[in-house]
Amino acid sequence: HLAAIEQAREESTVMLRNFYKSEEIFLDMFEDEYEEMKKKALNVEYLMMDEKLLLPPTGTPMSGIEFHKRLPCGEVERARRAIRVFFLLRDLSLTLQNEPENQLPLTNLSSCIKVNDALDLNYSDLI
Repeated sequence: HLAAIEQAREESTVMLRNFYKSEEIFLDMFEDEYEEMKKKALNVEYLMMDEKLLLPPTGTPMSGIEFHKRLPCGEVERARRAIRVFFLLRDLSLTLQNEPENQLPLTNLSSCIKVNDALDLNYSDLI
């Protein structure tokens, strides 16, 4: 079973490479989706209690159905869906292999400048 999961993860990686080449905001979407997935873990039991899953699939955000319960609409949402699938498969693969997550998130939040931090502008070009 692990080989099938690894194959699916590789296929999702190939799909992500296509979006990486075509979407200018890919890295921002990647970080946002990672944070979103870490905030709200997928709960299958809760998902199966939602009556909206009994409706025919819709692809428009105007339906009021959350993104993870409907089909993607447009290239940006297709990229978001591909990113989410990649994260789910990657997480499953790491869990089954008992490996820790050591590459994500891409941004180290401790090195980011925070509100009220003092900035040293010495030796900086100011326009």
